[in-house]
Amino acid sequence: MSASANLALPFIEGGELLPDVTLNETLRLLDSLVQLAIVDRDLNAPPGAPAEGQRWIVKASPSPTGAWAGHGNHVAAWQDGGWVFCVPQVGWFAYVIDDGALVAWNGGAWVSALAILSTLQNLALLGVGTAADATNPLSAKLNNTLWVAKTVAEGGDGNLRYKMSKESAAKTLSLLFQDNFSGRAEMGLTGDDDFRFKVSADGSSWLDAITIDRTTGKLTANQGFTNPTTTRAQFYAAPSDALAFNGMQVDGSGDVSQANGTTQLTLASDTETYVTDTFLVAYKNSGAVVKARQLAAASFPAALSGYNNAAELKATTALASLANGDYAKHLTLIEGYRAARLGLGGLGAQSLAYAFQYYSPRSATIFVKLSNSDRSRCYYDEKAVVVGWNWVTGTVAGDTSGTWNTTTGIGLRVEIFSASKAASPATAGSWGSSNTTATTGSTQNNLSSTNDATLMTGLIVLPGIELPPSSRAPLIMRPFDEELWACKRYWEKSYDHGTAPGTVTLNGAVAIVARPASSSATAGMAIGFRFQRQKRAAPTVVLYNVLDGTLGQISYNVSSHNAAAASTAGIGENGVQGVYTTAAAGLTAGQAIEQIFQYTAGARL
Repeated sequence: MSASANLALPFIEGGELLPDVTLNETLRLLDSLVQLAIVDRDLNAPPGAPAEGQRWIVKASPSPTGAWAGHGNHVAAWQDGGWVFCVPQVGWFAYVIDDGALVAWNGGAWVSALAILSTLQNLALLGVGTAADATNPLSAKLNNTLWVAKTVAEGGDGNLRYKMSKESAAKTLSLLFQDNFSGRAEMGLTGDDDFRFKVSADGSSWLDAITIDRTTGKLTANQGFTNPTTTRAQFYAAPSDALAFNGMQVDGSGDVSQANGTTQLTLASDTETYVTDTFLVAYKNSGAVVKARQLAAASFPAALSGYNNAAELKATTALASLANGDYAKHLTLIEGYRAARLGLGGLGAQSLAYAFQYYSPRSATIFVKLSNSDRSRCYYDEKAVVVGWNWVTGTVAGDTSGTWNTTTGIGLRVEIFSASKAASPATAGSWGSSNTTATTGSTQNNLSSTNDATLMTGLIVLPGIELPPSSRAPLIMRPFDEELWACKRYWEKSYDHGTAPGTVTLNGAVAIVARPASSSATAGMAIGFRFQRQKRAAPTVVLYNVLDGTLGQISYNVSSHNAAAASTAGIGENGVQGVYTTAAAGLTAGQAIEQIFQYTAGARL
């Protein structure tokens, strides 16, 4: 053998005359191949001015030319003014200086040195773009990473699953997200086997935001929601129309107006007046003229889909100048039985959510006032509104103080102030004992010009913190027939729904036959009747005769129809024990006399 098997180094033969020549050739080859550092691997022709000892990998394609012709992929070294070529063997390594890359010959091409490695086991440290250390034995500093599933064609199954395992339940297995190496968010199994999402503002104090129970899969939002209304809009597990029957309000859309119909009422200053069955209005001002009515949707100043009526409060003479204590407001009163579920006044008092549609004649800041029956506990909530319809919403933590009615009295007052002024305005945002007509941030007067009008409809008052978006809010409104039945707990009439009390009509009238005790005009006749629905409390009953609609009278028939003054006795929640007349004429003892009348029965809060 005249040369070595691996590097083809020439051997000195026995008796060789010039052994130093062979030795020098061998040394030159060793100098070329040992610690192989390549200048470049992108040339297929010799460089113009190579330096002694410099080495290149000859680019194989396109085919090399000049002195390098026929030496593609060979190592070319410039020695003693000429080129020396070495044919690479599988496993040779070379460092390419201009690329900063370590390459290896795999028998067919020069490839990245790591590409020929199939196994890399039990490394103590590995750093990619940075230095690893004992705390972080695997470290990387880079901008993107890519994990791709090995396909079936490549011998894989096409799936990709990242697996991590901790020693025991009490340990932590998580992904930690940092800002300049200070923790801000963490998710995983932290201290137990429930899956948690945690956040931190400073890297030291952490809030457990969301927990998913490992056994039930149920989610707990430990810190609540930033905007419950927006959040509620994304959930459809409990449809908005299903929430209608949980509302504490009665007829929040103002559809039921048994007493007044659509008649426009002229209000007395500082007097709360029912304009519909459940909406009251009131104002206080020395120079204004304010009127109110149930306004049909066709007459709304701007269209509002999903609602048929609203309660209008209109300054036909402006509230031009407000004095301390002046105001203009809509309000509704919620019976104690309906509000009792909130547990107000106790340690376990629950939150409530309210919302309503409010028409404003200008951009302003109005406020909502919630209070108990005597206003010794009040909460003020300021709301910015713009010209037109506004979907006004709010959530209020339950009050743990004060005395709250939980039976047939006023359980909760809800007032919406459109104009207000007070010597000592209240600060909004918390429960307190201050009972006033203004807040520090509210606009003093939203009815400052003649014919300014504010409208309110779509009121909902729900236990909890969930509210629908404006587009689904009409679904909260109960059907008219159900609201009418609910309203009759507080007020009813014998007349048809659209007929005003005092109208001359027999439709719906109470007609009963009675027998006088004698022929004396003062002998009296008595009849009784039951109400359509049990009342909140014993109501005030007003009678109307059917001849001309005079109140305080009934009609009776003795050869002809007559009217006589009448009174009631034995009024209870379910009916009247007796309607008496003691001024009838033409009576005969024991004679069957028809008595007929219309009535109203009011037990409003």
